[in-house]
Amino acid sequence: MKAPAQLWIVVRVAVIATAAAGAGRPAMAAPPGNKAEARRHFQVGVSEAQAGAYREAVIEFTRAYELSPNFAVLYNLAMAQAALGDAAAAMTTFERYLAEGAKAVPADRRAKVAGEMKSLGPRTGSIVARVSPDAARVTLDGAAVERTAAGQGVRVNVGVHKLAAAADGYLPGEQTVTVASGDVANVTLALVTVPAPRPEPAPPPPVVELPPPLVPVPSLAAPPPAVEHPAPAPAPARATGSTARTVGYVTALAGLAGLAAGGLFYAYAWTQAQSAVDNGCTEDTSTCRGNGYSEWLNSEKWIRNARIAAIAGGGLFVAGAVIVLVAPSPGAPGGIALAGRW
Repeated sequence: MKAPAQLWIVVRVAVIATAAAGAGRPAMAAPPGNKAEARRHFQVGVSEAQAGAYREAVIEFTRAYELSPNFAVLYNLAMAQAALGDAAAAMTTFERYLAEGAKAVPADRRAKVAGEMKSLGPRTGSIVARVSPDAARVTLDGAAVERTAAGQGVRVNVGVHKLAAAADGYLPGEQTVTVASGDVANVTLALVTVPAPRPEPAPPPPVVELPPPLVPVPSLAAPPPAVEHPAPAPAPARATGSTARTVGYVTALAGLAGLAAGGLFYAYAWTQAQSAVDNGCTEDTSTCRGNGYSEWLNSEKWIRNARIAAIAGGGLFVAGAVIVLVAPSPGAPGGIALAGRW
């Protein structure tokens, strides 16, 4: 990439202006060695600008001015900064050029610088920062800024910038600022004091471990403890003979009732059978007429009921008699005792 023709003309004129300024205005006296080194850096900067390496040209022109301050070098530095796109830095350098050159700057050069600054102005704005505390260290986009200068306003390029501050005993703070063309951005950045450390809780009191209680050792001569044996449980009482006999009597009576019911059932069955015979029924039920058939079936049913009642009654009677016979007499051991029952 080749340098623009305008920048090349500027560089040539700047070289001539530098030589002329060195001959006619020895304002800054520098050691001969510094002047020679400054001249070398200046020439390298011109070569870099011709090659389009504006960033390197800015570095070389800056070093040349530091070694041997000459206002003519500032013109070349400002033009390289403008070509690099750093309009804010170019504007500031042009102002220094005009201020340091004063009447030594030709009228045509002054007019040219005014035109450059007019074209660069819309590409810049400014940030006015009010930072507290007063001892805070202020940086803008990572570069240190005097707090007083920050309060008066710092020229910046259009875009986004980061304002930061730090101070001893305060938490660092920062703020992002967006600046448009011609803006004056007012920013307030108040740092917050570092909170006092919380007191650590007092350690718990030490735990004192007490010795275990002494357990008395029993004497070997002491007699062994007496062992109490539980008393034998009393044997369950046998049922008395009267209770058993009562159960036997009740069971026998129930048996007699069953036998009596069986007799009644049989008598009723006999009457039903006689009525069926009177109506012409026999064991061959096909000869039955009228109610005879139902009477014959009814008699058969009650005969079965009579048999069941007789069998159940007889069984109960026998069981009751056995219970009465085997029940023990009062004061006698258990077993069969036939004497004195009937």
